[in-house]
Amino acid sequence: VDTEIELIATLHDFKSGKFSQNQSFPFEMNGAYKYIDSTGYQEIKDWKIDHDKIQMEVNGHIKKIESNPWMDIEMKWRNGDPQFIKSILPAQSIRNWNDYELSGKTSGNMQVKGISSSKESPHIVMAAELKSGSIKLPDGAGQLKNVVLNLHYNSGEPKEKKDAYFSANLHNASYQGNDLKGEMRLDNLSK
Repeated sequence: VDTEIELIATLHDFKSGKFSQNQSFPFEMNGAYKYIDSTGYQEIKDWKIDHDKIQMEVNGHIKKIESNPWMDIEMKWRNGDPQFIKSILPAQSIRNWNDYELSGKTSGNMQVKGISSSKESPHIVMAAELKSGSIKLPDGAGQLKNVVLNLHYNSGEPKEKKDAYFSANLHNASYQGNDLKGEMRLDNLSK
């Protein structure tokens, strides 16, 4: 199969492992797709996915290694509504997570590379930015305004003895009239 795809669709009731989609995702998509049956090779080329709350571009390929999928996929997004993105993420264990209200625009990219099996997970690297944002805190605790926030996640590479980490860099924000800036990094997330 070697084809161009153009479609208007809605994704709903998607499940993968412990993740279960909680709302419909209507979108328009176009791009190229290639599949070679004899090898299981798949190529995703110039996929453009448009939703009214986010635009994405996806490129990459998937192949079989010892009957397991090996992937090298890159996704970029722009004009992402952070409240919408929060709503489609898997449930979080953060206290009052659903009570936080986010606004602004996000952009970012994510790279997924490696084998996906019951014993091994692909390496995931993600970088995102929230600009002109605000974060309304739960329980009437106030609101961060004029937020510029950069987030980075790296799932680590156990074979290379590199552990997972998450970092956040708050370049700009104000809270009750006071300027805020800060950095945080969480290391050794795999342990």
